[in-house]
Amino acid sequence: QLYKLGPKHVFNAGICVAGVATILFGFLDHFTDRTTFITLCFVVRIIEALGDAAFITASFAIIAAEFPESVATTFASLETFFGLGLIVGPTVGGALYQKGGFTLPFVVMGGLLLVVAVLT
Repeated sequence: QLYKLGPKHVFNAGICVAGVATILFGFLDHFTDRTTFITLCFVVRIIEALGDAAFITASFAIIAAEFPESVATTFASLETFFGLGLIVGPTVGGALYQKGGFTLPFVVMGGLLLVVAVLT
């Protein structure tokens, strides 16, 4: 199915879905009912995971097509940056949380994802 739609379209759609879901997650703290909050947290995170899966899978396909002679090196670079994101992300997220509360880290990250989708 990936090549019927095209990896670039799947990549951009996945980033858009993940970005919108991330922003929506940031506003879930406005729900006061615990059951509604927990249910929506699961639903929004599942939608975000689908977007993440789409753009990560498409990124691997794009790398394999664009860099056929250096696939291993390019994959290693991609995974390195994923790891750096996991290291730096909590620090940046914590600073944004202190600055603007629960919503700000999610709006910033989701907004960045949407900007990337437009630019690619």
